[in-house]
Amino acid sequence: MKLPAFFLKSVKGFTVVELAVVIVIMGILVGFAAPNYQAQIARYRAYSAAREMVGEIRAVQQKAIAEEEASYNILFDVANECYYVRKGDTTLKTVTVENGVVYSTNFLYNGTLNKLGFSATGRPLSRGGTVTLQNKYGEIYYVIVAVHSGRVRIDKTVPPDPNPEIGT
Repeated sequence: MKLPAFFLKSVKGFTVVELAVVIVIMGILVGFAAPNYQAQIARYRAYSAAREMVGEIRAVQQKAIAEEEASYNILFDVANECYYVRKGDTTLKTVTVENGVVYSTNFLYNGTLNKLGFSATGRPLSRGGTVTLQNKYGEIYYVIVAVHSGRVRIDKTVPPDPNPEIGT
């Protein structure tokens, strides 16, 4: 069967104008999606930093329990955006907080601000406290160490301050 001539002439590729319009529309869609993508990356970095911090705090807590020693602690260096896992005054590990995430703490241990220690039973030697992590879009995650139990968790709700006299 032979096709009519008008049918054969209408089968063509895309014109340059049609391709340009599609490219412009794709550019506009990508322009709207890019800022949202950057916000998602910042949210991920803050949450990732919080999860890593919770893991380090729990590891220090477990070492204190396993070795039945109250010498394990974490010293938070807010100015340099890192924290130190320590046994006594010896640094075992330095952890740098994710890029673009700033943090503050309200821990108080033996008169030292920004220091968290655990007893041989896994309870905080201080009165517990909070690490506040914030990304560049203002989203905040709280790493909370419970006063009596030593439970460590992440929350997006502002916890009550167990150390009201020192603030954050």
